[in-house]
Amino acid sequence: MHTNCRHGGLELREDLREQLWSWHLQRVARWLMALVVLAGALGLAGDGPLDRGRSGAGDASLRLEYGRRLRRDAPAVLRVVAQAQPGMAEVRVAIARSWLERVRVDAVLPPAQRVEAAAAHQTWIFPLAGAGGPVVLRFHYRPLHAGALNGWIRRDGAAPAALSQYVLP
Repeated sequence: MHTNCRHGGLELREDLREQLWSWHLQRVARWLMALVVLAGALGLAGDGPLDRGRSGAGDASLRLEYGRRLRRDAPAVLRVVAQAQPGMAEVRVAIARSWLERVRVDAVLPPAQRVEAAAAHQTWIFPLAGAGGPVVLRFHYRPLHAGALNGWIRRDGAAPAALSQYVLP
């Protein structure tokens, strides 16, 4: 309902109900914008705490650190921490073929001594030069297709650690 009123020398039309509704919509829009900014800062659509995935084998022989949400053809890093026992000459890390078929591995650091292929997985063999302890491996890769990217990684025939990611277009 519009009303005409005078403020100073001006004659203005007012609609208090419309003004209150407009203020309410502005408050809701501000909260929605704040939620979008917060979600972005936490990594909902990129790098941040909500985007960081961690997985490990049940026997603590392996720990994975990776991004949960990736972009197709964008570089990504899978960090693998394998526990080496004293006296071990090498660490063998097997990765599921289902995961490998959907990515292009650009580099593995440190470089593997050799790679063995099997029907369900590929195994990277890394020589050890010293006492046991954690061995940090980095697989630099690029996802080839959008959609779910699932697989597993295991060390020396131990229990596998699940790897679950989603690739955005």
